[in-house]
Amino acid sequence: MIRLCFGSCVRVFTLRKSAAGKSQKNISSSIALSIAHDYFIGDEDRTTSDWAICKKNLPDDVIAEAKKILENDNGMTFREDFSKSVLPLINENKYSDIVLALKDIIANDTDIQPIAIVDKVSQITKAELAKLNTFDVAGFLAGILLYAVTVVNNTDGKFAINEIDENYMSQFSGRENEVQFVDKIDYSYTRNNDSEITEEAYTYEDNQTENAAEDTSGQTVNNTAFVFQQFGSDNKQIVGNVETLIINNKGE
Repeated sequence: MIRLCFGSCVRVFTLRKSAAGKSQKNISSSIALSIAHDYFIGDEDRTTSDWAICKKNLPDDVIAEAKKILENDNGMTFREDFSKSVLPLINENKYSDIVLALKDIIANDTDIQPIAIVDKVSQITKAELAKLNTFDVAGFLAGILLYAVTVVNNTDGKFAINEIDENYMSQFSGRENEVQFVDKIDYSYTRNNDSEITEEAYTYEDNQTENAAEDTSGQTVNNTAFVFQQFGSDNKQIVGNVETLIINNKGE
C-alpha cells in the first residue's frame, strides 16, 4: 500500500517537475527549507535524497518548525512560502496529475481515518477531500505536506515508495476536466468538532464590490476569486467562479 508521507509527495512532484525542478533531491531540499528556513543542507549531503525515498525520517528540527507553522497561522504563511519556492519546481500543466495522484494515495491509505484532517491549511478531512474537485493548488499541496511532515513517520512509506512511478502517474494524465484550479478558496464551516462539517452557509453578492466591506450582519465581503462548494446529504457539489463571496460564519 502506498502511504502518504513526505517521500511520496516528493516522488509525485518529481515525476511532474518543471525544468526548474531539476531533481528529486532539489525538490526535497527546497520543501524542507521552505519549512525550516535556517536548516543547513550541505551540497554533498545525501540526506534529502534519503528523505525522498523514505529511507530516513525528517529531522526533528524540520518537524518542529512545521508544527510551529500550524500553531502560528494554520499554515497560511507556509502556503505563501511554498508558492514562491516550491511551486515553480512543478510543471504547471501537470497540476491535475499531481492533485489526482495525491487524492488517490490518500483515499487508498488505510492508515488515514476518514475524519483525519489531511489538508492542514484548509482543514479538509480525508472524507471531504474525496468529494472535492476544485482546488487552490498552492494551499492544497502545502496543506498535504504539513500533514505528511507533522503526522506521518516518513519511513513508513519505504516499502511502497517505488510503486509511485511513471506508470502509476500515467493513469492521471488526460483527466484535466476532473479538477479545477482557482487562486483562492475560502472554506468557512461551522463544525461541532475539528473533523466534522455540520453546516455551510454562503451568500453571493453582485460582482460590483471593489473593496472589502462589512454588511449589516457583520459578514465580510472578499473581492477575490472564490469557489462555492456545498456538500449536502446527497453529496452534491456546486461550484461557481465569482469575484465576490460573502461567507456567513454562523459558528462565530
